[in-house]
Amino acid sequence: MIPLLESIVSEIISLWEDMAEQRDKLESCSEEEKEKILEEIRKMSNRNIEVIDEIENLGCALESYSKGIVDIPTIIRDREVILCWKFGEEQIEYYHMSGENIENRLPLETAVE
Repeated sequence: MIPLLESIVSEIISLWEDMAEQRDKLESCSEEEKEKILEEIRKMSNRNIEVIDEIENLGCALESYSKGIVDIPTIIRDREVILCWKFGEEQIEYYHMSGENIENRLPLETAVE
């Protein structure tokens, strides 16, 4: 699953960066350019929605666009936990409790002790 997530999240991060770049261009462009830029942002936004749907169809949730963090709900030892994968990590190594955020990521081995 990691290779698929990596591919999807890579596109999300790229779209996020491209949209930010286009928004920055809006501040110093002509009205004619503004319409083209806004149309490009709309296209990227629509693609972003499609890509996020791909993640959700895998049973996951995108936690952070810019950092590429994906949450994967599961149950370990009769407890609801969220496996937490960050773009660039080779495997899922962290989790956090349901309802907590990523700042509370714990090493996965502590969940199975």
